[in-house]
Amino acid sequence: MNLQERLKLVMQDSGLTIPDFAKKLSVAGSTLVNYRDGRTSPTFDLLMKICTEFSINPDWLLLGKGGIHPGEADEAGRLAHIDLAVQLVEEAVNETGVQITPLQKIALVQLIREELKTRTIDILKVIKGGGTKGG
Repeated sequence: MNLQERLKLVMQDSGLTIPDFAKKLSVAGSTLVNYRDGRTSPTFDLLMKICTEFSINPDWLLLGKGGIHPGEADEAGRLAHIDLAVQLVEEAVNETGVQITPLQKIALVQLIREELKTRTIDILKVIKGGGTKGG
């Protein structure tokens, strides 16, 4: 994914119209469209303003590294965490002699994915018995 594609994603992710997005950055809507369409390139200062205004990870916006938001893992890392979490839960459940059905596994993956998105704890530490942060 190149810078232009990442800019498009940030604009979509913001939920704002082009005029509203441009207004937050103090640029003309036509300038923003030129950036989005790759006709011109934004300045470094404007890219940093985008990161600040929309809570975007600068490494992701500039280099495509890490997750879109600060502290977020990239998609491959997130999927690896989900796979590991599912495997650990399956192992724990199997130790009890209970088998997980395919439907239960789908529900488990959805639950873990949602937890990784919304919680501020490290779910893997919890599964391994490490407890929550501060607790």
